Amino acid sequence: MQKDVADKITKKQKNKTSVLSLIVDFMCEEIREITKVWAINFMPPPKVESMVLYFKVRKDINSEIILDFLEIIKLGFSEKRKKLISNLSKRFDKNKISLIFETLEFNHNTRAEDISLDNWIKLVELIKN
Repeated sequence: MQKDVADKITKKQKNKTSVLSLIVDFMCEEIREITKVWAINFMPPPKVESMVLYFKVRKDINSEIILDFLEIIKLGFSEKRKKLISNLSKRFDKNKISLIFETLEFNHNTRAEDISLDNWIKLVELIKN
């Protein structure tokens, strides 16, 4: 895959999460770089660098949890420039979301890319319960 995509997955770009990195982290128990692939190995040589990644998929996740996680992650990232609370309030009650933010000690100005996988999992659990 392109190295910039691999960097997103392995969170080497900036200090922010992305939909892609969160989903891969959620679905995989192990992700690691295998090797860089040089442009000369392709015909014609691309103008981008490539990387091979290894993914070991979790076997202990049920499909309902996956669907809930995907729904809320996509909603949270739906409008990148907006605050997370605004994006989530499009689908869920704003008062409930506000209370969840207080419980998780999230700032109301938090954006989706500022939240770790562990906190996304807690957020999804609280929204769905």
